[in-house]
Amino acid sequence: MGAKMISFTLDACSKVELKSFFNEKSRSNFESEDEDNFNGVGRLTISDRVFKSNETTLADDYLMENTFKYGPALAVQIGDFSKAFPATLAQKKAVEKEQELKNLLDGWDASLIQRTKQSKSEFRGCKKCGSKIAVKYVKDTVCPVCTDLHFISTETDLKRLKKIQQDRAKQYEIVRVLRMEHNKNINEKPHWLVMACVDD
Repeated sequence: MGAKMISFTLDACSKVELKSFFNEKSRSNFESEDEDNFNGVGRLTISDRVFKSNETTLADDYLMENTFKYGPALAVQIGDFSKAFPATLAQKKAVEKEQELKNLLDGWDASLIQRTKQSKSEFRGCKKCGSKIAVKYVKDTVCPVCTDLHFISTETDLKRLKKIQQDRAKQYEIVRVLRMEHNKNINEKPHWLVMACVDD
């Protein structure tokens, strides 16, 4: 079986955000027939090499020479990341706030399960089917008997979750507008270029 090079670009962001995006991309393509399917490329290496905005061809050549079949994907910076969004204090605060809300949502189920396990009660009752489950066996937010989605959620939890979701949606939009305005004012778009070698 032959090999082919696949790649994607991502606007300048932190290495943590790049890794997070890469992990999502490699999972989301699991059953995709997409031309650039990153499924199976389980690892990402971030190179220390930085290329100028007008050196895309050099960056391509570098990645092609240093990316191998069954090896990790390789990422390089292209352009001046100091000009990248978020640049101002206000932009950074907006992004931090949006990230905090995202983290709350991402960890919501885990925090509910942890709270349930730390409660003094030995059993948790399901309001929908009436089953009683030993707290030490609770591993999900869904009732193991009737699959009620709100098995360990209280009314307060549901209201708080809805508020966080609404706040996150608003903050996401604020960040999107700020990013768009920022990018209008810069000529070069600093970005990551990520490449991997996969089965053809």
